[in-house]
Amino acid sequence: MDLLSSLKQTFAQKIPGGLSEQATSRLNKTLRHYVRQVRETGGTEQDILRETYASMAKWLKRNTTFIGSSTSDPDEPLANRPKVVKPSGDFFRMSPLTMASFDGMQDYTTGITMPSEDEESPLDKFERIKARRANPSEIQELETVPVTRVQRPVQQKDFLMKQDDVIKYREVEYNLFMNSKDRDWVNNTKENRYNFAVQLDSAARPQGTGAQATLTNRFRNITKIEFVKMILPVEGLDVIVQRDCLKTTVTPNPELSFVGPLALPYITVIMDEMTGNNYGTNEQIDKSLAVCQYDAVWKSDTTSSDKTVNRGHTLFFPKFMKAQRIYAPTPLASLQKMSFSIRNPENQILSTLPDAMPVTDIYFGSNTSVVSCYYDSSSEYIFIKSATWFPIWSFSVLDRLQFAGLESTTGNKDIVEWLQQESGHVVIGTAYNAGTPIPKIVDGVNSSGYANYIVIRNRFVDPQGGICTRSFFNAEIAPNLPVLLMKGSILNVSRQVQMTLRITVRELDSTTNLRPDNV
Repeated sequence: MDLLSSLKQTFAQKIPGGLSEQATSRLNKTLRHYVRQVRETGGTEQDILRETYASMAKWLKRNTTFIGSSTSDPDEPLANRPKVVKPSGDFFRMSPLTMASFDGMQDYTTGITMPSEDEESPLDKFERIKARRANPSEIQELETVPVTRVQRPVQQKDFLMKQDDVIKYREVEYNLFMNSKDRDWVNNTKENRYNFAVQLDSAARPQGTGAQATLTNRFRNITKIEFVKMILPVEGLDVIVQRDCLKTTVTPNPELSFVGPLALPYITVIMDEMTGNNYGTNEQIDKSLAVCQYDAVWKSDTTSSDKTVNRGHTLFFPKFMKAQRIYAPTPLASLQKMSFSIRNPENQILSTLPDAMPVTDIYFGSNTSVVSCYYDSSSEYIFIKSATWFPIWSFSVLDRLQFAGLESTTGNKDIVEWLQQESGHVVIGTAYNAGTPIPKIVDGVNSSGYANYIVIRNRFVDPQGGICTRSFFNAEIAPNLPVLLMKGSILNVSRQVQMTLRITVRELDSTTNLRPDNV
């Protein structure tokens, strides 16, 4: 017997009058539905019978008018039509049909057994027991009726999880903060604060290289890259030598002219790996990621009248504009490197001068070669000699320095460790060599506006104890001999560029498949 006949026979035994034509049609559709659904999930025909019976029983409870035969002639008098007996409400409160209800009838295709006509089904047995419980006189007889409980072990197919046809995603924003001081400024002399690269994945770093400006995260499925802002140091970008004609002695004075980023109408940011949404009358704008304008400036208060004092920082950002690149409909798979160059309106790097340079010698202030206001017999100040000359605006008073990679030929490790302390050192002034071949260290810069010495404070005892004396180094050298360095570099930390970008990536949204249970 096929599945439909088995179900119709079962309902005919439970419902007086049987199913109407509408109910039979509904049973046929329900059976076809569960045949398709259960077989797709790997179920058996026992599952089909169980699910079809449960769904049909719920439908009959809501549509009792479709129970009974509807084959009578509509023109026949009502009195002569066969009486349709509707099942009691107890039928619709019975438990769902179990496979034990089909244990008497064998299906010719799968071997599923169904109850025979002469055998009492579990549902009839349930009705009989319920009726006897209503009559106390039959309690003794009811207790003698054997009850068999059929328990089927839970199978894996009982937990059917429908998989979504479309994978759900969400867009997540990440803020990227990049500082030019984090690059390899000791070994890489081709980059400076206005021209540097950032690695977005530490695993992509070339072998044999030192510290680099690196982001440990690797971003995938990028949908948008947006430039947010940029912080620049307020520094002189060029040296202009003028004469102070008001003085009696007319000498060149490069301190009279200061041309910084605030003198520029705008600044463009170029990223070699991508272009933004900008178009202009020159190729530079077309290639730019952002076109930034001045917004704010801040600096530390000082009472010094020296024009070479640190002038703080300024903020540039794409005012009233969105500087971004959108990847749609297909996101960018990944981005491993970002190479930045900050340019002026003439498409030139703001400054090609290095902000990091190698150092060669260290002179104490008690050295007889020092002809400076910082000269004293107790060596309260130290003069750091750079391998190359630098312009007047490269190192200003109140700038903070960092040393790295220092090695001394004199074996004085104590002073090397102190110079390379993490907190760095503050610039007190600059000086230059005015004598040849014997050094003559003079304060300030030469007539061209360049110097080759940086002055910092020497090491002192902790002043919290009320003592204002020097803390001498181990095996300190003679006052007139410099500390020779084999290698090492110095960086002006106060002259670095900070940039902020926002990256939007597409990630799998796992929260849509999670139940809101507080387990």
